[in-house]
Amino acid sequence: MEKEMKEIYEKDTAVFYASIGNTLFFIWVYLTYIFEIDWVIAGVFHELLMIPMIIAAPVLLITSIWMLLQKPFQWTVVVSLVLTAFVTVAITYLFYRDFSS
Repeated sequence: MEKEMKEIYEKDTAVFYASIGNTLFFIWVYLTYIFEIDWVIAGVFHELLMIPMIIAAPVLLITSIWMLLQKPFQWTVVVSLVLTAFVTVAITYLFYRDFSS
């Protein structure tokens, strides 16, 4: 029983840290766009990480929802759900806005 709880806790923290990383990446992309930072290394990281992070956002959202249904109201799962929901909604809105005009 204790081993199973440890494995579940490790999965929760992995999803939590991945959600934080995903959110920080999109905040960084937004800030480099707003402040017009044209560093070559920033462009390289944008190109390398953009598609995996866009794919990771809804995957993390679904995983967070699934973990929240398994263990309700654990703070790492709730924070992960809020972060990934925010990022997924923002990405969806930006895609919709770009394709509708």
